[in-house]
Amino acid sequence: MKRRCRRAGVTLWIVFLFVSGCGKKGDIGQNDAGPAPISAEQIAAIRNSLAQGMKPIGFGNVKASDTGKQCLVEARTPEGGIRIAPPPPPLGMVRTVGQVTFYAGELDGVSPEGLTIRKAYPTAGHFKKVEIPKGDIQSIHLAP
Repeated sequence: MKRRCRRAGVTLWIVFLFVSGCGKKGDIGQNDAGPAPISAEQIAAIRNSLAQGMKPIGFGNVKASDTGKQCLVEARTPEGGIRIAPPPPPLGMVRTVGQVTFYAGELDGVSPEGLTIRKAYPTAGHFKKVEIPKGDIQSIHLAP
C-alpha cells in the first residue's frame, strides 16, 4: 500500500512539474515594441566616429586614381538586410546601424554602376570584395 501511495505521489509531482514548466515562453513580452529606431543624429555621430581623418566626397568626384585609398561608404540597407556572398567579411568591414550600412576598407574599383570596396583578412593574404550599387550610396569618405 505504501508503495502505491509513493507511486501516485511521484506521478502527481511529475505531472505538476510538466504542466507548470511547459507554458508558452514566447507569450511573455510580445506587446513590447522592437528596437527603437535610430535617429539621424545618432547615425551622423556614428559616421563621424568611423570617418575620422577622412574627407567627404561625392560619387561623381571619385576617380580611378583614388583606388587603394582607405574609405568609408554609407549606404542604404535594402529591405530584408544585406546579402554578402560567403565567406563572411573581415571584422569591421560591414556595420549595419538601423536603416544604414557602413562599409569600411580600401577602394578597389570605380564604375558608373557603383563602387567596389575590399578589405584584407587579418591572418591570410586574401581580400573580401563587396560591390555597392550607386543607387544605395548615401555618402563616401576618402582618406587623403
